Amino acid sequence: MVPPLRLWLAVFLLVVLVAGGPSAAQESGDDPVVLRVNGAEFHRSDLAAARDLLPQQYRDMPLELLYDPLIDQLINGKLILDRARAAKVEDDTAFLARLATVQEQLAREFYLRAEVEKASTDAALKALYDAH
Repeated sequence: MVPPLRLWLAVFLLVVLVAGGPSAAQESGDDPVVLRVNGAEFHRSDLAAARDLLPQQYRDMPLELLYDPLIDQLINGKLILDRARAAKVEDDTAFLARLATVQEQLAREFYLRAEVEKASTDAALKALYDAH
């Protein structure tokens, strides 16, 4: 059974909050600001990135069909984040411990991804193929 879209959007919201919010994309003709919440700008690319975190059945849908629920989640996420920061949850020792764990996981992921990309060049793959 595939979880409902709202559940996946809630998961996305948590990812956005952990990742630090919307990207730093600049407003341009092809990546306009689609939402401003308490001073934070969300671009069309942020909506597309949110859609890309959803299960495949939703990723295949046109962004316009998911626009309203994604916008709702971005608004709710920003408002909750603002309240959390006002409550200084980022100073809590449990929060800081969890943040350190997430940073370690991201460091491992980024390192491994970079190493795989370096080893996956056409020349490197051909050399490996020729050797075997």
